[in-house]
Amino acid sequence: MPEVYEIASKAYIDLGDLDRAHADGRASLEFLPESALLLVPLANAEVKAGRVAEAEQSAKDDWITWIVSIVLEQFPRRNGRKSNRN
Repeated sequence: MPEVYEIASKAYIDLGDLDRAHADGRASLEFLPESALLLVPLANAEVKAGRVAEAEQSAKDDWITWIVSIVLEQFPRRNGRKSNRN
């Protein structure tokens, strides 16, 4: 499902419908916050729509979430979690 929202978001960006692009992009990022291929065009669309502060904060939040998930995956024993890798 996140892929559908991502495709829709990018299509709305291309069509210039930045409000719908924002809504679908945010929906996709709820599922996959680390989607770098969506974060950049979505941040650009948010800036074009006049949502500069929101674009900056969203980018920071999404990247922090992504980095933390990688760290937790790489060092499972330090934080008491089991790795998902086999």
